[in-house]
Amino acid sequence: MLIHSYPHGGVLLFEPAPFALDEKSRADILEKWEAANEDGEVDDLLAEAEKIASPRAFLRRAYVTAADETGVVLTTEDTDGTRSCRIDSPLVAEKLRTDTTVAGTVATCGRALYDLSVSYAGDPLLREVAEDICLAYMRHISVALHEYLREHIYGNDKFSRLSPGSLASWDITGQVPLFDFLGEGTSLAEVELTPSYLMIPYKSGSGLSFPTDSPFESCMRCPRENCPNRRAEYQEA
Repeated sequence: MLIHSYPHGGVLLFEPAPFALDEKSRADILEKWEAANEDGEVDDLLAEAEKIASPRAFLRRAYVTAADETGVVLTTEDTDGTRSCRIDSPLVAEKLRTDTTVAGTVATCGRALYDLSVSYAGDPLLREVAEDICLAYMRHISVALHEYLREHIYGNDKFSRLSPGSLASWDITGQVPLFDFLGEGTSLAEVELTPSYLMIPYKSGSGLSFPTDSPFESCMRCPRENCPNRRAEYQEA
C-alpha cells in the first residue's frame, strides 16, 4: 500500500498495479462463478484484472466549525489558508457537533478495472463477473481506508460513517458539496460524479467519517424489510 500526503491535508492511499486479490477473495469469486468457468474464462478475467488493478482511496481531514439543525460547516487548513464547505443534512447535523474531527472520504476499485468491466458490456455473464471483481477490490481498499482512519485520525475504532444517498435525510445530491470539499482528491482517486450524482467507477463509495461512542449504520434509519445488505436493526429516530 502506497500513501501520499498533500499540502491541503489530503491523503491518497493506493495499491499500484499489478495487484492481486487475496486468496479468500479469489476463492469466493471462483466458487460463485464455478459454472461459468468451464473454459477458464473466469480465471482469465481474474488474471487480466490483476494485471491492471490499482484500487484507490482519498481522505481529507477537517473540523466542524459551525452546526445548526439543518447542517454543518467543515473547515480544513489549505496551502493558501482555511477552506470551508457547508453540508446541508439534518442527519449530518444530528451526528456532528462543533469541534468534531471528521474526514471526507472516497474509495474506489479503480478506473482501469471499471474500464475492463465496461469492455464486457456485450457479454452479460462476464460483465457480472467483472463487476464482482471490481467489488472485491473496492472492499480491499475500504478496509485499508478504515485502518488508516483508525491509526492516524481517530486512534481507535470508535468512529462511524455517513454517506450521501443512503437515507432521505442526506440524499444523493449531497455528493456535490462532499466532492467540492474533497477537491482535487476526487481526481487523484480517479472518481468522477455524473449529472445524476452517481460515481464512476460504479464500485466506489463516498462519505464522512466521524468519532462516536455509539456506532451508527444507515440501516438503523431504514425501515426496508428483508434487505439482504442490512447491517443493523432498524431504530426509529
